[in-house]
Amino acid sequence: MIIRNRDLIVPIALGCVIALLSPVAPGWAQMDGGYSRTAMYTIRNERGVQVPMRDGARLSTDLYFPDGAPEPLPTILVRTPYNKEDPASNRVDVATFVGQGYVVAVQDIRGRFESQGRYTVRVGERTDGYDAVEWLSTQPWSSGKVGTFGCSYRGETQLTLAAARHPSHVAGIPMAPSGGYYSPGRPWGSFNGGVFELAQTAGWFIGNPSKVHYGPPEWVDRE
Repeated sequence: MIIRNRDLIVPIALGCVIALLSPVAPGWAQMDGGYSRTAMYTIRNERGVQVPMRDGARLSTDLYFPDGAPEPLPTILVRTPYNKEDPASNRVDVATFVGQGYVVAVQDIRGRFESQGRYTVRVGERTDGYDAVEWLSTQPWSSGKVGTFGCSYRGETQLTLAAARHPSHVAGIPMAPSGGYYSPGRPWGSFNGGVFELAQTAGWFIGNPSKVHYGPPEWVDRE
């Protein structure tokens, strides 16, 4: 299931993930015709886990676990070019998902921040996303179900991944992906009627498509 209208995201995003990834949601209580969420678990994290891709590159991934939750567990994956260590820029409430019994995996995409490889805008997202889902869904603690979440570029990575049709990718919530349409009726993108859209893209491309690798040199032990 893919949900693209960001006006609907706030009330239904968590509900869709819960419905598709888990048969029950003990942390949601009905009150006065609505629902409120109560955190059932605290966070245990493993930072900088090196997830292997098919070409040998390793993508740095922070894993957040619901401490004490019975396994196997479903996973929420966020793939970002904006530094996985910055929750504000990634717009994901890790505590909300973890509190309901989900593992949250936030991954620096290829060539960004702590991840290996060469970064090129929107190149390799299908295979890297597929390999990330494959790794997550086959971990000993995993239920084999992976949902994805995120806005803008993080939404675009979900649409690309969805086209690969990994059987474990059971839910996607791409908010305002750059390939999506917004209220004036045309997409946010690099081109408008065949003309490069400087007003929208110049600032982003100045700061975000850097190919500088922020990880340690290859000859330095990551530990």
